Amino acid sequence: MKRPDLTPKEFQRARRERRLGRTVDLQTEATAWATRRGFTLRVLNDGHHWLFQKPGLVAEWWPSSAKLVLNRDYLHDHHAPHWPQVAALLDGALPALSAPSYLCPSASSAVKLP
Repeated sequence: MKRPDLTPKEFQRARRERRLGRTVDLQTEATAWATRRGFTLRVLNDGHHWLFQKPGLVAEWWPSSAKLVLNRDYLHDHHAPHWPQVAALLDGALPALSAPSYLCPSASSAVKLP
């Protein structure tokens, strides 16, 4: 069956609606995942904005635009259209939190070694 011809704006709107619809169904799974890893999860704006928080890490995800931002660094966002990609990126950010501060030179409380 042939798809109806859509303008670029209509195509973008339809893609965002598909992403959002697909993601809202995963909220229970994401909440369980977040709890197991010590995050709190808040789903805001009717599912358009997901906020993962834990000491030392804040992650914001907008499923409709597939944008993931870590620690409010909006200039260096990640493209994550699906929940498994978000979970993998957050898991990747977790080991950095448990590393001693002297191993993270960008940390504001970094200890200078002799």
